[in-house]
Amino acid sequence: MDFQMPMRLLFYMTEVWRDVLKNTEKSEIKRKSFKLPAIVPIVLYNGKNKWTAKTSFREILSGYELFEDNILNFNYMLFDINRYSDEELYSISNLVSAVFLLDQEISQEELIRRLRKMIYILKRISPEQFSVFKQWLKKIVKPRLTEEWQGEIDEVLDKSDQKEVDSMVHNLEKTLDNIEKKGMEKKVKEIAINAIGMGMDNEVIIKLTGLTDKEINEIRKERSH
Repeated sequence: MDFQMPMRLLFYMTEVWRDVLKNTEKSEIKRKSFKLPAIVPIVLYNGKNKWTAKTSFREILSGYELFEDNILNFNYMLFDINRYSDEELYSISNLVSAVFLLDQEISQEELIRRLRKMIYILKRISPEQFSVFKQWLKKIVKPRLTEEWQGEIDEVLDKSDQKEVDSMVHNLEKTLDNIEKKGMEKKVKEIAINAIGMGMDNEVIIKLTGLTDKEINEIRKERSH
């Protein structure tokens, strides 16, 4: 057992981020929207004795209680193999595999499809693991959205219960669909506004946007106020 495991994990994560920065264009790094990838540290332990090392980084720091949120902290997921039954190990192995499946560049539709396939697994893991999974899922979904919509994803996942994981996936899909729909409506309206500003008539704007004559006239009224 390594009682300095939190420190080792910090070094590993730092090296990953260092490598990302080294291999990313400087112009990209300077952008306000640039973010380092999220890392979920996981420790697999198969020792005979129970794991007693700290799972929170700040707990290996002297006097951490005095500084609360002002010091670096993270928790790692511990899989104490010898303390799990064969059935639990099967669920964990599937969950870890599923995490890697989701953490890929995939479409919204593929993300939901894979989540549906995971429902059985998510119902069988521990409440603590389900809570960690939800936080991780936020980090997967939210970067794909503007800040305007990220709060809606937080609300859907925060209210999700492990016993109703089917509803969680359904509500997540519904929310993402609504966000996509609203985003498309906003883009169409922006095109119509630009077209109106260029002096185009309704017949041309209808062909450009698919809006109705009535909807275009309402946009004209909004612009005139």
